[in-house]
Amino acid sequence: MAAIALLIVASGRVGLLSAVGLFTATNWVMAVGTIARLDFTREDDLFHAVLLIATSLVFTIVAIAALFTLKHERFEISSVRRPHLSVDRTAIAALIVISLLISVAYYSAIGYLAFFDGLANTFRGADNDVASLRLESYSGSQYFFPGYVNQFKNSLLPALVIVAVTQIWVSRLRLRFVLTATLILASLIMLLGTGQRGAFVLVGIALAIYAALSFPSTFRRILLQIAVPVLAIFLLSTAATGRASVGVRSQNTALDQATELWNQLAFRIFGSNQESSIIGFRYVSSLEPVGGADWWSTLVGLLPGQSTLSIDNVIFGLIYGSQRGTAPLSIWGSVFHNFGFVGAVMWAALMGLATVLISLKAHKLRGSGSLVSIVGAAGTSAVVGTWIAGSPLFLLNSGIVVYAFLWAWGRQGDRRFNSAVAPTTAPATRGRLRPRRLTDSGPRARNANSAVFP
Repeated sequence: MAAIALLIVASGRVGLLSAVGLFTATNWVMAVGTIARLDFTREDDLFHAVLLIATSLVFTIVAIAALFTLKHERFEISSVRRPHLSVDRTAIAALIVISLLISVAYYSAIGYLAFFDGLANTFRGADNDVASLRLESYSGSQYFFPGYVNQFKNSLLPALVIVAVTQIWVSRLRLRFVLTATLILASLIMLLGTGQRGAFVLVGIALAIYAALSFPSTFRRILLQIAVPVLAIFLLSTAATGRASVGVRSQNTALDQATELWNQLAFRIFGSNQESSIIGFRYVSSLEPVGGADWWSTLVGLLPGQSTLSIDNVIFGLIYGSQRGTAPLSIWGSVFHNFGFVGAVMWAALMGLATVLISLKAHKLRGSGSLVSIVGAAGTSAVVGTWIAGSPLFLLNSGIVVYAFLWAWGRQGDRRFNSAVAPTTAPATRGRLRPRRLTDSGPRARNANSAVFP
C-alpha cells in the first residue's frame, strides 16, 4: 500500500516514468518476489524480510515527504517549444563515429557476434554455444576491456543515435529514412551483439522517458510506436540468445515454445534475482559488516589490470559451483553486507531523496530542454530507477557517468541557447508588458529556430 501511495503522488508531480517512479516499481517487484520465496521458519530469512520491509518503508516515507516539500514546476502544454539541440552537431556526429569504431574494433577482437550465432541456432538449426560465447565476451581468457567498451556501445552510441534520429526528423532531411534506418540498425547490432539483453532493456526504458520529456503532448501515441518494436526485438533476442533459448527450441509446437518463453521471462523478472538474493543473504547474514570493503573492491576491479573477487562472485559460486559469474544480493542486502542494518536504513532514506531530486530536475526539462540534456536525464533516471540488485558498480556499468555527462553537456548548451533566443518584450498595451514566447510569430522567433534547424 505504501508503494501504491508513493506511485500516486509521483504520478501527479513528476510522472511514473521518472527515477522515483521506476525505483519504487522495480524494487517493489524485487521485494515482493523475495518475500514470497522466504522460509519464515529460518531466522535469517525472517530477518531478511524485516530488512526489506524497513528499507522500503523508509524509502517511501522520505520520497513522499520530498515530493510534497521540494519545489516542483507544474507543466503546461502551452509552454512546449520545438525540440532543439543546443550543442554542436559536428561533435555529436564525431562521438557517434568514435563509438561505432570502438564497438567494431571490440567485436573484431573477440571474433564473433553472439546475437547472430543465436539467430543461426533459432532459424537454421545451428548448434552454437551462445551461453559460453556470451560469457567469453566479458570474462574470457583474453581481456578486451569490455566494461570500458560498454560505455560507448551500450550507452553513448544509443543515446546519441536517439538524439540524431530525432533531429533528422524534426529537420525533415531529405534522406531521413535512409539515415534513420542506418543509425538504428548499427546501434542495435552493437548493443545486442554480445547476446546480453540488459543494456537493450535499459535503453528501451530511457527511450520511453526521453519521449515523455521531449514530446509530452503526443507521448501516448509515441509510446505505442516505441513499445511494439522494442518488445519484438527483446523477445527475438531472448529466444535466440537468452537462457530460455535451449528450452524454447526443445518444444515441439509454436504454442509450447511461446509458453516456455513466457515462463522463462516471468522467472527472469520475478524469480531469478530474488533467488540469488535469498541465497546470498543467508550467507552474508552470518558475517560482520565489512565497512564498505566489498563496494571498494568492485570499484578497484574497474581499473585496468585489476582483478578482484566480490560478494557477487562468491554467491555465484555457492549456487553454480564456479565463481566465473555474478549472482548479486538485492540493493538492500548489498548495503547491509557493507554497512549493517542501520546503514541500510540510512541508504534507503538517501535513495528516497536522491530519486526525487533526479525526477524533479528531469521534469523541468519537459517540453523545453534540449535533446542532449533530455537524453542524459532520461538515461540517468533509467539507470537509477532500475537499480534493484548489486553494489553501485551496477550504476557505473550501466552508463551513469555517460548519461550524467550528456545531461551536463546539454544543460550547458541550453544556457547558451536560451541567452541567444531570450524572449523580447512586446510594446506595452494599457500599461502591461507581455513577454513573447519562442512560439510567437515574428522575425525574432523565426531567427531563433533557424539558428538551430536547417
